[in-house]
Amino acid sequence: MRKASLEIAEFCRIFEHERVKVQRPYVLDHLKSYSSPDFSSTGLYSAMPRDLLLVVGEEIIESPMAWRCCFFEYRAYCRLMKEYFREGAKWTTAPKPQMSDELYDMGYIGSHERLELPARGQFVTTEFEPCFDAGDFQCAGKDIFAS
Repeated sequence: MRKASLEIAEFCRIFEHERVKVQRPYVLDHLKSYSSPDFSSTGLYSAMPRDLLLVVGEEIIESPMAWRCCFFEYRAYCRLMKEYFREGAKWTTAPKPQMSDELYDMGYIGSHERLELPARGQFVTTEFEPCFDAGDFQCAGKDIFAS
């Protein structure tokens, strides 16, 4: 962790030297357990804002990710989101999924074919409720593609 922290600090220093404003997420305790009526989990990390936040022009869309361990990941970015909102950005939040067992194909994880299943239209999530990662989208000019 120490070596990784030093590398990140150096990376930030290089950006700042180039006059890039570096924003860091709030540090969360990802070992803390949490639960809802439908699931329980601990956090994962808050290192992937590209999975959580989709920026389209001046609108920031908070995605309803399917990973239970990422349910509260948005909290690491709340301070930044509020700052951008006060400065005029539009902040849109997709409805959070329940993440009950019905959202998942529980036999998928143990499948030895899991690398072949997506090509056949089978995924770890079901159609029980909408969920997506912001990282599933790519912009090309004025078009946005979902993968």
